Amino acid sequence: MSALDGSGYPEGLKGEEISVYGRMVAITDVYDAITSDRVYHKGMTPTQGLKKLLEWSGSHLDPALVKEFIRCVGLYPIGSLVLLESGRLGVVIETNDEDQRLPVLRVMYNTRFRTPITVDTLDLAKPGTQDRILRSVDPEDYKIDVRKFLV
Repeated sequence: MSALDGSGYPEGLKGEEISVYGRMVAITDVYDAITSDRVYHKGMTPTQGLKKLLEWSGSHLDPALVKEFIRCVGLYPIGSLVLLESGRLGVVIETNDEDQRLPVLRVMYNTRFRTPITVDTLDLAKPGTQDRILRSVDPEDYKIDVRKFLV
């Protein structure tokens, strides 16, 4: 990982010696690497990836740019699996720039009955929508491949 402490950069550049573009690329590169499935490891969920970026900000990554990156991708990045108050699970398919707590979801599973349900699109920002996100969940816990709901 290219880090603010100079490890991973040519000529041992550190901190502000690294251009803002270089620091931005480091964040996106790390996020992509840790959230993607690779031959040598299974990718983290988007939410887990954001938490790791926060852990590494300061020592390895520019903290201000990490916060801006998280603001851009949202609280629930596309591809996140979330648990709703209703007990249903949904995959985030679209973020909401106005209110990051209210993305558009593809709902497909009922956790109370532990069974798939008819796939439906739910816009949490739409007036009259009663359901709300409780938290992100790990797709492995429910054996759900979120990628098939992103098309």
